Amino acid sequence: MDHSKLSNKYINQLVAERLGLTVTSWPTESDAVGTRDGDIDYCNVPNDAWPVMLANAINVRYDTCQAHLESYFYPGAGVVSCARKDIFRGAMILFLRLPIQLQHSWSRPDDASAGVEEYQAWTGTHALKVWADGNGAWHGLITEAETWRQQRLTLGSIGSLAAMRQVEQAYLAAQE
Repeated sequence: MDHSKLSNKYINQLVAERLGLTVTSWPTESDAVGTRDGDIDYCNVPNDAWPVMLANAINVRYDTCQAHLESYFYPGAGVVSCARKDIFRGAMILFLRLPIQLQHSWSRPDDASAGVEEYQAWTGTHALKVWADGNGAWHGLITEAETWRQQRLTLGSIGSLAAMRQVEQAYLAAQE
């Protein structure tokens, strides 16, 4: 998806949904989107954008007329360059390029059996799950919420963090 061609309002909607917020309205007088907590405009309002930037280690570097943004957590996401006036929009485009945030999204289910390695995440539209079988091999499952369509992955003996990353990469590839 070429985020540079999207409107600020649509980028705001995608960021809100990625953060797990439900968009309830689209005010016509601004780029903001409405949520239960009020209107949010990540592309233009520093108080809305900075928490996202800080939580994802999005770094801002300036030269004479451009701002360059990159994430320390996910250097593979690349660098986004933008005009100084579009710094928050550029940061949100970079945020949308980042893999699902492992440190916030993955959790151990409450009903997981003792001694069983199992983790799950929710993207807003898909449920992601990784688990180890009795032989130490990791497996992944991506389930679409509306249709229950599933993609199963056999990941090998790679460990939980690598299994989570592979499931995230498969999910992101399917979204493009």
